[in-house]
Amino acid sequence: MYIAYASSSCGRSTIGQEEIHCVQVHDVKEAVLELVANHSIACFAPQGTGVKIYNWSGVPKHINFNKTVKCLAMMGDKLYCGCTAFSIQCITVNNDFIFTATRFGTIEAWLKERVTRVASIKMGSGGNAKITCLTSDKDGQMLFAASSDGKIQVKF
Repeated sequence: MYIAYASSSCGRSTIGQEEIHCVQVHDVKEAVLELVANHSIACFAPQGTGVKIYNWSGVPKHINFNKTVKCLAMMGDKLYCGCTAFSIQCITVNNDFIFTATRFGTIEAWLKERVTRVASIKMGSGGNAKITCLTSDKDGQMLFAASSDGKIQVKF
């Protein structure tokens, strides 16, 4: 696993190759299929079931809940996992909501505090396009969904 940082000086919006530097390498001794991290921990999905929590030193702790993790999101000290048994393909979290995309082309919105589903949005890209990525602004005003047909949809 490589941890890198990027710096942009003078308000530039592009980052040149010379500005990206590898500062640490952590060998977790297995394939990392999904990764979320912050300054104190890295959480990753290995091959097989469960998730591993790594505190940047020592051995990763395996948390096994007998599900294969498809996607991860982290906000604060909470880790959110989308598992294949629940057909969740991708996940994103903002201040108020958790958004999950299913393999059936539906985005579900959940209240973060109670983990209660409050809405379902059927994405209208037509055909058999699958939602491949989700992201949201931190205030929850906009949701972006990318699909396998090359489209990025913006929801307000």
